[in-house]
Amino acid sequence: MGLFTILVTNLFKINKMKITEEKINLNFVRFIKMLKKYALYTDELDKDDQFNDLLKLAPSHTKDETGGAYNGGLIEHILLVTDYAKKLNENLLKEDERVDNKSLMKVCFLHQISKAKEYRVNDVEWEIKKGNFYKFNDGLPALKTGEYSAYLCSQYGIELTEDEYEAILSIDKEDDVQTKLFGNMLSRILRVANEFANVERKKNFIKK
Repeated sequence: MGLFTILVTNLFKINKMKITEEKINLNFVRFIKMLKKYALYTDELDKDDQFNDLLKLAPSHTKDETGGAYNGGLIEHILLVTDYAKKLNENLLKEDERVDNKSLMKVCFLHQISKAKEYRVNDVEWEIKKGNFYKFNDGLPALKTGEYSAYLCSQYGIELTEDEYEAILSIDKEDDVQTKLFGNMLSRILRVANEFANVERKKNFIKK
């Protein structure tokens, strides 16, 4: 089987099992609308058509078993994380524990944007058969997802406060006890929202 056939077959599987092109476009429109609402869609970001195209189609994960290895998976995941984070902040925390909504929305929308550059469609047939639909791009900076996302924010003229920076980097430290115990509230909400979103995504994957 040729490389082109492998790629086309893989993309067909991804699209067939997950969300439609219309849904991908609707999610991306909603995402950009929210970025604009919170003044995060800078001129630098708006002008980078290539990155916007990558962002729209990026998966949230590389492996099919995670439930996020499909076109448009990243934006769908980010929107889900954002919804959970907002509910956690508004409904489960005491008033004196709640964080600034604008700051919360910022870290939710931006904490994984680097995956648009980190992941690409897999072209290795035996890996695809195992459900590894995407792979990591070569030649990128040796940074973790949160670190690279924070770096991209700086490249696109998006300023982060110290708390926002800490929150974005916290997603790289899933098993770090110090982060779990002593991270700021923004970090804690973002981490829990991600955990909830991951559980929901995997449940939807199992149902399919």
